[in-house]
Amino acid sequence: MTDNQTECPKQIATIVTEILSTAVLSIRVAAHGGNAAYCAVEASHIHNLPQLLNDYDEKTLTYYLEVERDSYLEQIEKLGGVDATAFQPLWNRLEDFLKQSQR
Repeated sequence: MTDNQTECPKQIATIVTEILSTAVLSIRVAAHGGNAAYCAVEASHIHNLPQLLNDYDEKTLTYYLEVERDSYLEQIEKLGGVDATAFQPLWNRLEDFLKQSQR
């Protein structure tokens, strides 16, 4: 980490790591099933999260929750038959963290 980078709060890092793990496992299963479209959507969903771990910024986290998550859910809905509910408890925890930090 360079001097101008901000360390990601441990609570956020734990949740983001769980999101990454869940997504990678989903990608692996989908790849074995030949579902390249789902793999692409899932990879797009998580591709900015490692940067959040390396240089935490609350605005980036907010953008993920307000823009990237909605885009992901829209894309998942278009695919049909894909369940994204595994992420909801993790997203809820991120939202709770943001609410607490804004007090």
